[in-house]
Amino acid sequence: MEINHLLFWGMFGLTAELFFTALTELITKKNYNLMGHTSIYMFPIYALGLSYGVGLWK
Repeated sequence: MEINHLLFWGMFGLTAELFFTALTELITKKNYNLMGHTSIYMFPIYALGLSYGVGLWK
């Protein structure tokens, strides 16, 4: 597994979580600031979890 895959999927997971939490607050609390939140500790979880099946289709 390449480091590029880990970095890409880690950043993708953090970005998706930011968008999801911002949209959730927009819908539920009508907060128009669109401020999402995430934790840096989620980076390795997203990097390893989302890149798990990358080598299966090669």
